[in-house]
Amino acid sequence: MKREIKDDVKINKFRLDDECQEHASLYYYYAEQLADAKKERDTAKANFKETTARTELNYRADRPGYELDCKKTESSISAAVEIHKDVIAAKQDYLRAEALVNKTESAAESMRQRKGMLDNLISLYQTQYYSEPHGKSKTDQTSDDHRKSLNKRS
Repeated sequence: MKREIKDDVKINKFRLDDECQEHASLYYYYAEQLADAKKERDTAKANFKETTARTELNYRADRPGYELDCKKTESSISAAVEIHKDVIAAKQDYLRAEALVNKTESAAESMRQRKGMLDNLISLYQTQYYSEPHGKSKTDQTSDDHRKSLNKRS
């Protein structure tokens, strides 16, 4: 089952205990996805380098299908290697894998941000921020009631 980061970063402030329990699993999931994406990127990069080197060697050895239509120079070999279909395909695979790493790193960073938000919400909860509709704690309400009663005596 594929997870959606936009759903996983949401926090229900009225279920902080559940959110905290689930966070470690969510973070692990995205950290694992990042590790897999980096492995895929590294594999694609190695394949791209190998394909480039093999293609260059084939042009230098004048193997069938690797003949140049111009004078064989360093720049003509480099240009031929860059436009070879196998090299282009390997480079596209590498770029796709690199984009996946970037996207997955963003997801992992979102999970780190989520942890910070959970910490902030817990702090607000501990100071009874959510105990009254307007964010007043019970002690603030008691102070307001006491102040009102003092004003009535005067």
